Amino acid sequence: MRLLAGAAATTVAVLAAAVVLWTQTDRSQPQTPQTAASSSTTPTASAETATSTALGLIEDVRADLVYPRLAAPWTPIGQEWKQSFTAGQIAAVQAPTNGASFNALCVSGVPRTNETQGYTRQDGLRTVAARVKTRILNELFTVLHTQTALASGPSSRPRAAAAWTERFRLDFPDARANGWQVTSITAALLLTDPGTGRLGLLLVAIPNSFTTPGDLDTLLSSTRSI
Repeated sequence: MRLLAGAAATTVAVLAAAVVLWTQTDRSQPQTPQTAASSSTTPTASAETATSTALGLIEDVRADLVYPRLAAPWTPIGQEWKQSFTAGQIAAVQAPTNGASFNALCVSGVPRTNETQGYTRQDGLRTVAARVKTRILNELFTVLHTQTALASGPSSRPRAAAAWTERFRLDFPDARANGWQVTSITAALLLTDPGTGRLGLLLVAIPNSFTTPGDLDTLLSSTRSI
């Protein structure tokens, strides 16, 4: 199974073992933000700002997005990821332990046709983001988790006619029982409309035990349309 981050109902999906999380526990359990928050951990202010070194840029022509390429432990995604995304990078956080492995993730691509159906620039990016998030949860987050919605809304992006950022967190109530270092993942989904009629998406997911959690905000703030 793989792990990324979520906020809507999640279902079972078994994907390639090379992806972020592989698990034999395929049920998720959405709960209210209050319930989910009770199982989260709070890093110190200094830990929250730690970031990786940028080595250059990743340019995803299909998604019409460009964003920082980060130094080790980040590495380019493999072919198994390109069934769902078109470019990106990944960093190992925890090797397989009791049915799950965890990685930090930054991937880009384009929404699927059913996710953009009925889209209009005036008020449609929020709807598209919700559909993409539901699909990502179904495909990438199959361990038992609770969900918390974080601050989300429209955002301005260089060279983009419109953009929407959806932030959320997953908490894993079985983490300690399974010996997982990762007890939660914070993620953000960015949807952009460059004005060409083709939307782009960026997904960034950072486990709470990752050494440079500030990479989430660095990647989000630096992403722009090509």
